[in-house]
Amino acid sequence: MPNPWFRMYAEFEDDPKVQMLPEALQARLVKVFCTRCKEEKLTDMQRAFKWRISLEEVAETKKVFLANGFIDADWNVINWNKRQFLSDSSTERVRKYRQALKQNETFHETDGNVTVTALEQNRADADQTQKRKDSPEFQWANDLIVRMFDFYCEALDRDRKRYTLTDKRKEKALLRIRERFKVHKGDKAKVENDIVRAIENLAGSDFHRSGGYIDWEAQIFRSAEEFEKRLTWSRPNGKTQSFDRGVRSEQAIHQRASARASDPESNSGVGLADVLRAQSGANRVDGKNVLPGAVRSDMGPGRGTGAADPKGNKNVAKPAGAA
Repeated sequence: MPNPWFRMYAEFEDDPKVQMLPEALQARLVKVFCTRCKEEKLTDMQRAFKWRISLEEVAETKKVFLANGFIDADWNVINWNKRQFLSDSSTERVRKYRQALKQNETFHETDGNVTVTALEQNRADADQTQKRKDSPEFQWANDLIVRMFDFYCEALDRDRKRYTLTDKRKEKALLRIRERFKVHKGDKAKVENDIVRAIENLAGSDFHRSGGYIDWEAQIFRSAEEFEKRLTWSRPNGKTQSFDRGVRSEQAIHQRASARASDPESNSGVGLADVLRAQSGANRVDGKNVLPGAVRSDMGPGRGTGAADPKGNKNVAKPAGAA
């Protein structure tokens, strides 16, 4: 088969039969190889025209090549197929590739008289994927991602209109949830606590907040290593970093949550972060168990320590250490 290239071996430079030829004949020998590669059939007249030599020179060249065993009487290169492989032909490679595709289109699995095709297998895989998505575990994980993203946006002051929960961000979070699910042997509460703590630690880092290093994916869910680092990150003094600036009682949190639920316009001072922490169980601060619910004092109106001043204004933040 015609081919745009052929194998040229390094021994051409050292072969005595080749190197004893004049350079003009060496060049013509290479041209003979090129003609054979293209599978061209040339007359002596055509060869003389292509090589820009006379018919007498063509005849003399042929005589020398025959004597050295390079060609036969019909200008066929001796041992060409021995030195050139059938797999070198792009046509042959394409033919084999198409044949392999055709063989893969339908494969057989012996199960009585049942024949399973690749198309049927693809449908089965799609059905299995859909079953996973319809499973309670997947629904729980998906709902958890949505709730945690709301928590993240509130804790990091992200604009939900500009920073949205894209499919890629969901996918990364889902991978980390699956990993923590295995770590905690199916304990959903512990999985949720891990995510809450990772978000809190990022929100409590002045370095990350001031530098703008607060991306959902890059700083939390990019990889298992990144999530673990965010989960266990501590201050230099060994205390776990958190965005909490004070501690509220669980009762106060639920009172504020109820007030906000009954009157969404009220300045009740509780956000999603409050509710999530109230649900997630006790935390430890300075080595002691305390009730959850601490929130940042710098999260704007309605995010203070929940104190009221003598004039009746709500949510005036108390100084640290105040009774």
